This record gives sequence, C-alpha cells and structure tokens, in this order.
Amino acid sequence: MARRFFSWLVIFFLLGGCFPSIAACARQAQTVLPTYDGPQQQTALFYQWYVRAASHAARLCAGGAGGSVLDDPMVGRFISPELLDSLREAGRGDCAQKLESVSAYFLHTNRGGFGQEMPSEVMPVVQTASRALVQVQVGKALLCVRLRHEHEGWRIFRIEPQGVPARATCTE
Repeated sequence: MARRFFSWLVIFFLLGGCFPSIAACARQAQTVLPTYDGPQQQTALFYQWYVRAASHAARLCAGGAGGSVLDDPMVGRFISPELLDSLREAGRGDCAQKLESVSAYFLHTNRGGFGQEMPSEVMPVVQTASRALVQVQVGKALLCVRLRHEHEGWRIFRIEPQGVPARATCTE
C-alpha cells in the first residue's frame, strides 16, 4: 500500500513539476512569434484583398452589373469609417467611374489595368501605440499609408501622396 502511494506521489510530483515548465516555455514562445495584426500586415492584407476585389468589380461593371468595392463588407476591416464615408461621397457616377475614383485613391493610378499591379513592397516607417505610417510600393508609385489603431484594430485613414516617384520616402 505504501509502495503504491509512493508511486502515485512520484507521478504527481513529476507531472506537477513539468506543467509549470511547459507553460513557461509556451509563454516564451508566444513572445517570439510575430504579430499578425500589426499595421504592416494589415496594409499588406488590405492591398491583397483590394486588388482581387477591384478586378472582380471591374468584370462585374463590364458585364453591366452595378455595385462597388466599397459595398463589400470586408472593406470595413481595413479602412476607417470616416475614410469609407468620404470615398462613398466622392465616388459618384456609374460603376466604372466609382471604381476608377476609388482605385485612383488606393493605387494612385487612372489606367485600366490597375488590377495587375500588386504592391511589391510594404515597409513600416514609424509606429506608435495609436498611429502608424507604412510605405507601399505599387509599380513606380510610392504610397504612404497612414493607419490608426481603433477599437477593432488597425484601420487605414489616409493614403498619400498622389503617385510620387519611388525615389522619395515617407516621412512623418
């Protein structure tokens, strides 16, 4: 009986002693893993989504269907409500005109083949607790994407300048 009790006691202490070290290792691993909800990642995800959504919207417009990229519920995950409202106000006209005006803002291009140019580089410039500036290279244009940390996460609230050559850099 004592032998069985001793065996259980040893097992209990071995398992009990291992669990804190396993938990500590897991906590250490979490600090090493990159965050996937930062401004750089949010900007890259936005442009991946936008180029596909804009290409799809262009095909719908060509087929005579209405709608806009701004009507997609996914857009709210990436841009601020204020920017969304201002783009909706600025985008008047038919489907193709709305798509051109929105693409002129996000990609700083007015030509028809905008969906073929994905951002080649997304780099953070500066980040604070509530604001970030991310540099995005789209073709020959350098875009400075400004993000704000809102309750739901990082949201784009402004993109500037209007198609500056890539030799320039974004500054705060």
